[in-house]
Amino acid sequence: MKISWKKQGILLLHILLWMSMTSCSAVSQQVVESESTLPSGQRKVDNFPILRIGDIPELDEENWSLTVTGTIEDSATFTYNQILDLDTVQVLSDFHCVTGWSHQKNRWTGVLIRTFLEQIKLNADAKFLSFLAADGYSTSLPISECLSGVDMLAFRWEGKRLDNKLGGPIRAVIPEKYGYKSAMWLTEIRVTVDEELGYWEKRGYNNSADPKKEERMDEHPTVNSNGEH
Repeated sequence: MKISWKKQGILLLHILLWMSMTSCSAVSQQVVESESTLPSGQRKVDNFPILRIGDIPELDEENWSLTVTGTIEDSATFTYNQILDLDTVQVLSDFHCVTGWSHQKNRWTGVLIRTFLEQIKLNADAKFLSFLAADGYSTSLPISECLSGVDMLAFRWEGKRLDNKLGGPIRAVIPEKYGYKSAMWLTEIRVTVDEELGYWEKRGYNNSADPKKEERMDEHPTVNSNGEH
């Protein structure tokens, strides 16, 4: 059966429209799977509770951007589509909350942090990343602890675009740490020489946040629950 040039043109238009609506990027079909275990003190849940410090920010992909500042040669700003244009991977990993629940085998799609950092010219003395969110939240990690094959800037969860409730348009996902290290609603990554304690770390949460070691709380917070020193 022959298809007329007119029908072919309409079909091509629909395909291009679908690609633009889905912000189609080259998503790897290979799924990287991290170790799935239930650490001591954790319980498995089927839902995905969302814990936050305030209201959910109203962000949209068209106007959202991620700025990189600090100990780098030049500050840089990335749009949503520019991040999707980078090499994309799928990761199957567990999510452990410091409050005691774990949601296992989440399928995240995004850009590895190590791939993202290749787009930035870091200074030689750069050692840490501070993740800053639209709601005022922050957390930080040594760069060396963000370079595994599962640490990412995620824009999809279970094959669907990451909506605002789950931290979209783009959030950090660091499976080896408790969830408070996986900042939602990212708007800035600041590269630093000295580590900046994050929102919960200042309030007594352990800065290492390793679920396998149950690193939940420190004894001496730098601020109280009201944010006062």
